[in-house]
Amino acid sequence: MRELLVLLRKDLLVEARRREALATLLFLSVLLGVVVALGIHNSFVQPSVVYKLTPTLFWVVFILAGSVSIGKTSEYDQQLRAIDGVLLSGVSYSTMYVAKTLSNLIIILVGQVVAFFTFALLLNVDVSAIFGEFMVVALGVVVAYSSLLTLLSGIASSSRLRSLLLPLIALPLMFPLFFCAVEICGELFANRQVAWDSVWVSLLLGLDVVYFVLGLNLYEYVIRD
Repeated sequence: MRELLVLLRKDLLVEARRREALATLLFLSVLLGVVVALGIHNSFVQPSVVYKLTPTLFWVVFILAGSVSIGKTSEYDQQLRAIDGVLLSGVSYSTMYVAKTLSNLIIILVGQVVAFFTFALLLNVDVSAIFGEFMVVALGVVVAYSSLLTLLSGIASSSRLRSLLLPLIALPLMFPLFFCAVEICGELFANRQVAWDSVWVSLLLGLDVVYFVLGLNLYEYVIRD
């Protein structure tokens, strides 16, 4: 546990000093949100339709922005060979993976809250009444998202095209997660509540487990290779 906390603190301090992953996530989310909002408003779409489209548009923007930005969290370790020092200290691969996944989760979750309110403001959609339930759903999505992206960023970090490679290999694997997020949040926006016994919630929890276990077992081979 102590090793896990030390690694988590190290990753968060690096991000606090560099501010690359969070800044990239927020910048791309706001930029894409502005583009989407301009297109929506210039198309004279009815407010009720915009409200229904908001969850789909938000998750498209967020997943695209997140897949580009999250690769920044592994660049520091790769460029300065910091990961070699961690391995020489005797820390297990599973501890490294859990620490990196947790740090990515925290960064993504902070960026997601800011991006969600910014996106709702740009589209002129009131989300205050559903924010609590949305964050519960978002946490479930981010757990699976961070677990998968942490593994894939390790694969892409050795390539000179890592900024392009990560979104290319991540997006196809995130389709099930995207559908879950859209379906659950679509129901939330429509009915102001989530049916926690729905098949989409069960699938989301299953993806959380599958992606995390997959990363936990494969991260060692990704780092060694």
